[in-house]
Amino acid sequence: MLDTIVDKFRLYEVLAMSSFQSHLSLLEPIFIFASNLGDPQNGYVLYFVFGFIFVSHSAAFKMLWTAVLSEWLNLILKWTFNDERPYWWAPMAAQHLAATNHSHYFQDVTTDYEYARQLNRLRLKQFPITCETGPGFPSGHVMCSAAVWFSLIIQLIKHKVIASRRQRLFTRIAFISTLMLVSLGRIYISAHFPDQCLIGLFAGIVLAVMVEKLVDIQRLALGGHILISMLLMAIAYAFHECLNRFGGQSGADWSLELAKLYCADINNVKADTSPLYVVWRASGAAVGIGVAFTQVLPLVNKNNYLSVARNKNNFTVRLINTIVSTVAVVIYVNYSRPEPTFGDQIGRFYGKSFVQFLFIPIVGLVSVLLNDKIMRFYFNRVHINSNN
Repeated sequence: MLDTIVDKFRLYEVLAMSSFQSHLSLLEPIFIFASNLGDPQNGYVLYFVFGFIFVSHSAAFKMLWTAVLSEWLNLILKWTFNDERPYWWAPMAAQHLAATNHSHYFQDVTTDYEYARQLNRLRLKQFPITCETGPGFPSGHVMCSAAVWFSLIIQLIKHKVIASRRQRLFTRIAFISTLMLVSLGRIYISAHFPDQCLIGLFAGIVLAVMVEKLVDIQRLALGGHILISMLLMAIAYAFHECLNRFGGQSGADWSLELAKLYCADINNVKADTSPLYVVWRASGAAVGIGVAFTQVLPLVNKNNYLSVARNKNNFTVRLINTIVSTVAVVIYVNYSRPEPTFGDQIGRFYGKSFVQFLFIPIVGLVSVLLNDKIMRFYFNRVHINSNN
């Protein structure tokens, strides 16, 4: 260990992260909030309702598919690079350095005491959300957030929701600033190295551009969604099996074993951070997108959809619908969440998660349409009463 350029680079990253944690501890609540904000599942839960109401149903469709593909591609990249996470790499490096004399890695270290002090800097803080079980490169939180948020920006510009140069500049500044904050959050909680977050940011933007060019709501019927869902799962499981067969002694689950070994609290190692959980979650959402947009949406008279938008209370009505519908999705997700568990019950957990995320797009879309009908009825009554 520490014989490669990458490991030496990781050592300096950990030292920087240790200083970052010690000097900015007052901002800890902000960093934890930012890390939670970047949770990949928020791509299914928090944003597509806004895109559906304020932009178009095709915008929401592309945002959801961006969430699915970014999660899946991030997993494949993680399995491909099999990179470390700081919270287990740092103590492994400290153990190695303690057993050998590598004081030349540190500047101005001339005594054993100074060497011990430097080794102590390799102890990183851990939090309940630190101990994710997959490999670390690239950051899923940053990559998936960058992909979904950039997809939303593309749709806002494309549909001229933001048209002026000043609006576009402000949107881009907000996009970069928020992603940087998410990245700092992931670094602060010791879940990722800085370079993993940086690459995740660029990968997410590239994926969003590709989805915009390649994914079309008119081309995918329900059968196509189901087929893609099955392909995503089949490819992921084939990749997983190849890692187990040809990946040497480590296999596909090496990162899970290290998470269990080096997490400060074993109870924080949860099945809903495992790579295969991501596969089932994304595959379920893919089917749900198909049901929502090819079966549920056509049942609604599109010409009358959100007809109250032509009312002078346009923005207020849409905002209310967005808030109510998003809250409905959040409530559904929280109350339908299966208990994460390893062992013999993990297959059942994966299956329940598939069903849970299958219904997220459906619940969101149905909530939007029901709220629209309720508000349309209300405004019609108000209009009739005012005329009388």
